[in-house]
Amino acid sequence: MKHGAQVAGILLGLLLPWQWRRRRRRRRRHDRSPRQILKPNEVVVVLERCSDPRNYERILKVCLALGVSKVWDVKPIAYKKMSARNPQEEGNVEELERRLDVRRFETPRHFLDECRDLKLAVWATDLSQRAVALSTAMHGWSVACQGPEATKKDAAGIALVFGREVDGVTQTVLDEADERVYFPLHGFSDSLNVSTSVALILDSILAG
Repeated sequence: MKHGAQVAGILLGLLLPWQWRRRRRRRRRHDRSPRQILKPNEVVVVLERCSDPRNYERILKVCLALGVSKVWDVKPIAYKKMSARNPQEEGNVEELERRLDVRRFETPRHFLDECRDLKLAVWATDLSQRAVALSTAMHGWSVACQGPEATKKDAAGIALVFGREVDGVTQTVLDEADERVYFPLHGFSDSLNVSTSVALILDSILAG
């Protein structure tokens, strides 16, 4: 009995390291991220009719943290006044804008024309039935990048358009967007604060 236990202990001592190494190799293969499909300098964050200065400041901070330097503001609306309890610090926004490449467009048409000139694919966030999951759009982009011709739809990057929380992206942009995308959510909510949406979608795209 004692001899059998010793043999079992020896076998277990030999088997466990092998199983551990096998699981570690399997985990590495599973966790290995694919080649980064998009680099931060290939992504433009586009804010359409942004009216909340707090959201605007948070989005600038997200872009700066993730290395996305290009932020475009389309048809900006005069910012509403902040309450004394929750004021906006203008100095913070000005400093963030100096550290980023912020451009402003008066109309959606001007923005769309600039995208065509720069060969940027327009991806508009949308909750309609015509929208596809972000992962589906990214898979299509990845296939185009890695295909034999690697056309990427002849695009130099992606302009991600985020609309207002009230009514979303304008129909003009939706009609001409190359993709309409949404970020799948679980639970009862079907939308998020725009600054949270920017953070989640950018992180998903840049992570590949």
